[in-house]
Amino acid sequence: MIRYGGGAPTAIDGREYGVKRRLEALQGLTSFKDKTVLDIGCGFGAYGLGAEMYGARMSVGIDINYEYVKKSALGLLVLADAHALPFKNSCFDIEPVNFYLRFSL
Repeated sequence: MIRYGGGAPTAIDGREYGVKRRLEALQGLTSFKDKTVLDIGCGFGAYGLGAEMYGARMSVGIDINYEYVKKSALGLLVLADAHALPFKNSCFDIEPVNFYLRFSL
């Protein structure tokens, strides 16, 4: 049996050292300024919140675990499976994926 969403997010608000370092690395590739961000496997929403701190216009979090979505500080959240995103193509500018694993059976 596969259990989805079993790990516990360690980052909560985007100010954690590891989150800041990863977002700064992304900033070296592209700017978050005025971008829309989809935080896939958002957990408590730390990367989406961090992207907003770096100037993102909007962040949307998606996670399959209801408990994480319920506790997230992000304003826009979707309870869904990342294998079947409920969005139209090209509606987000940046889609960081943090610790999201895809398994084939």
